[in-house]
Amino acid sequence: MSGSISVACGFDKGSYTVTLNSTDPGATFSPKTFLVNFGRIVGNGDFAVTFSTVGVQNVSTTITSNMGSPAVRGRFASPANEFNVVNP
Repeated sequence: MSGSISVACGFDKGSYTVTLNSTDPGATFSPKTFLVNFGRIVGNGDFAVTFSTVGVQNVSTTITSNMGSPAVRGRFASPANEFNVVNP
């Protein structure tokens, strides 16, 4: 699956690392992390995830404040919150 991340409110107050995660322990992301500096994603925000486990899988994010930046809350939002992974 391919996608793109975007950021909104709160990220304009510092530097943050956004890490993509999945309920599928074998999922791989390319890239897995994004740097956000004062409301702007470094790079284009595009990513790809490859799932390895059949079944319903979710994608989420972890946001880490860098260099003493204030904490910001966020979540992974997409038209589909769950992905039904099937055998090819």
